[in-house]
Amino acid sequence: MKLTDKQFLTFLILIASAYMAFAQTLFSVDRISKEDFEKTLNSKFVYVYDIWRDSVVDNAITDRIILDARQRFEKIDSTTLIQNYDIGFEDEEYEAMFSIKSLILVEEYGMYWFMLPSLHDCELYCYDLSGKYLGDMLLPFAISPTGVMVAQKGFDCDGFLDLHFYKRGDSYLREFQTFKNRNLPVSDINNYYTALKYDLSSTSFWLDYSLLYISFPTSDGKMVYLRISLDVEPIEDEIVVIPNQDTQSEGCKR
Repeated sequence: MKLTDKQFLTFLILIASAYMAFAQTLFSVDRISKEDFEKTLNSKFVYVYDIWRDSVVDNAITDRIILDARQRFEKIDSTTLIQNYDIGFEDEEYEAMFSIKSLILVEEYGMYWFMLPSLHDCELYCYDLSGKYLGDMLLPFAISPTGVMVAQKGFDCDGFLDLHFYKRGDSYLREFQTFKNRNLPVSDINNYYTALKYDLSSTSFWLDYSLLYISFPTSDGKMVYLRISLDVEPIEDEIVVIPNQDTQSEGCKR
């Protein structure tokens, strides 16, 4: 009898973080003066992005996005539709909603946004440039150079400051930070270019990569100026190697 032992060593490679996560978020909010706000706005390091600047072209990808958005929307239960969405179900109005007119292209950040007719917010279905669904979010009023998107929830006259921060990964969209203050009534916060076009007092902009500035009038007409410090550090994809020794014996009889 001859016994042959074969030893097999197997390494299991675990991808501990296949998607983008965030190791640390440093967040602070400061109320500043009008003078400080306007002085910063004139800085050469101010960053503003016009979300309406890119034209949407009708093609196979946009057709696929519109079809997917329609299927997702039509899965919403009827009670929620009536309570939250301003849309009639007459053919002309309904078909107009599910058209290229409801799409926003944000090419620099690799996304299409499909706008939903919400009564209380401007909600979006988000897709990558290939038409893959990434998730949903509120319409941002500002985007940082690194792709941090910030939106105000609600545009009711009795609303309050309710900020939501999003970041896009390769295959998903993630909300990673919120900030609420019920003592600061606000109906809306505008994109910089919208405020400029219509001469509005409420505006927003980024300074470098991590400072967000916003202004808005409260219910008593007084202006509020805020500086928000936001430092998001992504976790690098981590590879963990675990050795697993498995010894097997094979016998051969003669």
